[in-house]
Amino acid sequence: MPKLRKKLEKANVLACNEFVIGSTEANNNQSSHAIEGALSPEILPYGDPTDCSENATQLKPILLAPTSGTTTPNQGKIKNKLGWKAATGAPSVKAISANFPPIGKTGEKWTNQKKTLIGLDWLELKLEVGHLSLEAFNQKGTCTFVKGSEFYSLELLPFGGKTYRTGAAVYYGNSKMGTVHFDSIFENLSKTAKLQLENTVFYDDFAEITLHSIISNFVKAIGSKILSVLRADIALDCPQFGAFARSVDQMQIVPIRASSMKGGNCAYNYSNFERECTGFSYGSRSSGRLIRCYDKSREITEKSQHKTYILDYWKANGLNDVKGNIWRLEYELKTDFLKTVCGFEWSHLFDKKRLLALTEVATKSFFEWVPADALRNAPNAHQRQKRLQRAEKITVIDFDQVQTENYQRIKAKAKPKTDRTVKIMIKQLSLSAALTAENDLEKALNYAKVAGLLMEQNDLQSYVVRKTHFWKPQIEREAWRQGRAVNPMIDLPNLATSLVELQNMYV
Repeated sequence: MPKLRKKLEKANVLACNEFVIGSTEANNNQSSHAIEGALSPEILPYGDPTDCSENATQLKPILLAPTSGTTTPNQGKIKNKLGWKAATGAPSVKAISANFPPIGKTGEKWTNQKKTLIGLDWLELKLEVGHLSLEAFNQKGTCTFVKGSEFYSLELLPFGGKTYRTGAAVYYGNSKMGTVHFDSIFENLSKTAKLQLENTVFYDDFAEITLHSIISNFVKAIGSKILSVLRADIALDCPQFGAFARSVDQMQIVPIRASSMKGGNCAYNYSNFERECTGFSYGSRSSGRLIRCYDKSREITEKSQHKTYILDYWKANGLNDVKGNIWRLEYELKTDFLKTVCGFEWSHLFDKKRLLALTEVATKSFFEWVPADALRNAPNAHQRQKRLQRAEKITVIDFDQVQTENYQRIKAKAKPKTDRTVKIMIKQLSLSAALTAENDLEKALNYAKVAGLLMEQNDLQSYVVRKTHFWKPQIEREAWRQGRAVNPMIDLPNLATSLVELQNMYV
């Protein structure tokens, strides 16, 4: 394992004064009050960690995870989920934690002594298709790509997805690291692919050190490059989010954007027949931001028993020492939001400080709350809105206490407004043209021409291309129900192109 050993040696860096990284020898040389935790080099505070000057004393520890020492009890014997083994004497690099819990004034007491873990929980990347094709696979449905000394094996799956016809499981060593989809059903996505990582890799012992390079090398091995982040879920785990969720459920606090509140979930305690809050969601996927707050311990126990590796992750980072269930505040961020974050790159997702900065920019002016008393006796909606803006905000996460990178939002270009009625008319006219009898070409052509004209005038070609995948089976099903064949003049798989070409046809 020389490659892993080399990567771990990079992490074995000493930090001065208020934070320590890695080495056991370093711990012996530091005073007892200085040894407060272990950090990955990727999440160091600002400044040089090896700088022992006076300036170094001004650095404050951020996101530190308490440890009883910097070496694991079974070093050299640990085998993590991706099949790597730790080198002898490797430092204990733990997931970060933070002392930035929810702080509120209503409901239960939200103390500021609890630890919060932050990390990725889901990642989907949009790639160039590169060398991915059915021709690359052998008769057994497998193929191998190599980058340096790293091997990636792909196995064809019997299914694709909503957007791509073909899927393949990706293995690094003997363990599955994700799934890649290619061969899009849409012409404008024909040269792209999608990589979705397995949930387990984010809770691996050495994910923070190696995962970024593993993904980069896989992309290079298939002759591709990363185009964008389709979806990234950032998870913050802390028991105190339960008190926050119950305050929301009991309407002791209310959001400044009431329309974004999507309701909550509850369960019943049959020992006392009382209703218990289990979480709520806020925002929407279509806007690019969806925030969920839910009882993660309960979810693992009742619905996701296969995710016990998350419990091991909590235990390794001391989160199981607290009383009560662990709650999760999860930010689901998609392309529509991420493309408005100035300076964001996919590699930033493997930097803990930048993850926290992303949650900060996703929270600002969106996921904000005020005491419900501020709206009491508001006579109308106008007064209610005024009071929401003037009321003192309740701090869910105090980002001022944590030093992070800063992101700025850029104003997205306004999408051209299109009447929904026009889209409905294009679909119905296409349906009518396809279902018109073959011997009545003039009638079918008139339907198709009007549909094509509306499509061009409202710049909806890309919309029709995206929807063709869904419209085609609907039209075929309706034709079967009426006992007739689809008019051959209409090319359903390439509907948008067909509507354009029929503009110049006459009967």
